[in-house]
Amino acid sequence: MHTEIDEACKRIKREIDDLGPEVGDIKIIPLYSTLPPQQQQRIFEPPPPKKASGAIGRKVVVSTNIAETSLTIDGVVFVIDPGFAKQKVYNPRIRVESLLVTAISKASAQQRAGRAGRTRPGKCFRLYTEKAYKTEMQDNTYPEILRSNLGSVVLQLKKLGIDDLVHFDFMDPPAPETLMRALELLNYLAALNDDGDLTELGSMMAEFPLDPQLAKMVIASCEYNCSNEILSITAMLSVPQCFIRPTEVKKAADEAKMRFAHIDGDHLTLLNVYHAFKQNHESSQWCYDNFINYRSLMSADNVRQQLSRIMDRFNLPRRSTDFTSRDYYVNIRKALVTGYFMQAFIASALGNAAGTRLLQRLKEQMYSYDGSRRGAILTQYNYGGWSGRGLSIRLPQIYCGRAAQLRWIINVAHLERTGHYLTVKDNQVVQLHPSTVLDHKPEWVLYNEFVLTTKNYIRTCTDIKPEWYV
Repeated sequence: MHTEIDEACKRIKREIDDLGPEVGDIKIIPLYSTLPPQQQQRIFEPPPPKKASGAIGRKVVVSTNIAETSLTIDGVVFVIDPGFAKQKVYNPRIRVESLLVTAISKASAQQRAGRAGRTRPGKCFRLYTEKAYKTEMQDNTYPEILRSNLGSVVLQLKKLGIDDLVHFDFMDPPAPETLMRALELLNYLAALNDDGDLTELGSMMAEFPLDPQLAKMVIASCEYNCSNEILSITAMLSVPQCFIRPTEVKKAADEAKMRFAHIDGDHLTLLNVYHAFKQNHESSQWCYDNFINYRSLMSADNVRQQLSRIMDRFNLPRRSTDFTSRDYYVNIRKALVTGYFMQAFIASALGNAAGTRLLQRLKEQMYSYDGSRRGAILTQYNYGGWSGRGLSIRLPQIYCGRAAQLRWIINVAHLERTGHYLTVKDNQVVQLHPSTVLDHKPEWVLYNEFVLTTKNYIRTCTDIKPEWYV
């Protein structure tokens, strides 16, 4: 969205410049949520002074719907309302949360009009007809629960002992398909057994204020001796984008980002950023110099501390593989896989017969497996040497055997001759997002986010190995 805002600012500036010197000076200011705080403060600056010729200066704020209700800017006289907004909408059929352009509601239109005339009379210019306003626009914005992934909601309801979700008295009842997808996700994560009952692992996952996949990943990281690193990665995934890319210095920002880049992908790049932030004593100046959002890093640090306390409460060990070990990064990537089995893509190299056979075998196993034995069981782990002493705890088993791993492989994809990734189950054509640090197309890719814009992108990607699945 910020690229569209920046482009609009440029076009307005060009149009004003073409009008000649008789027009007053103009200050054009972008506003969106990922803009650094110091740049967001520019919206409160006064407009340019009046010219000697008498032409008055103007301030123009080009904003997302963050300006709709979140703040009031003094001196706004005119509002131009295009009648659209970008909203996150979850599609349960393909398990994708997309940022889509949608028509706003009448309530939103009234809020936008209210931005003008706070300190003096003003006007709102609506770029749609009165007929469209009266007959086509909804009275209120579609409730978030009706357009969201309900995995976390269902997990919390199960934790509270509410099992009859179909007849639960939601203020805005979600679609049955959305509920079924949430139950399916939690079953894949072994948070629910095949009868829909909460497992011990699921009960533990519900204590983490995270998406179920991230909660599973944090718990599973104990098995791979990398819980410290997974805590940091999870915290970084839980806050707004940390990389800043100002339009006027894109090249410098991209070069700064590549200094943190890890060859295996974006998750480990985020880990590098967090480690560097801590090594530089949480310096705001260091963040500024490296085009890093200081507020996001501080939020991530707070999230990490909160998650650490929850782990301590459950006696989950916080530890790391020795950095000099060849398994240091391998263990981290394996732990990532345990939380995001559903969000992996396979790429078979062009003409790679072995890759094609592997893909076919996965499909056969996926559809022939009898899932009667699925569900979390308990096993005993011994974490000797953690904090200088041995620790024996009972922890829900992360893997439920080979068969349980196979049922995760429903969101895999292979690389077609076109160079795109294709999901195996839903046949969704996707591409690596341009923001990834990966400079190649790995055979298998795990991703954190599916972005549906003009193209289908997968964002925050990491190279993984097929043997970690089968």
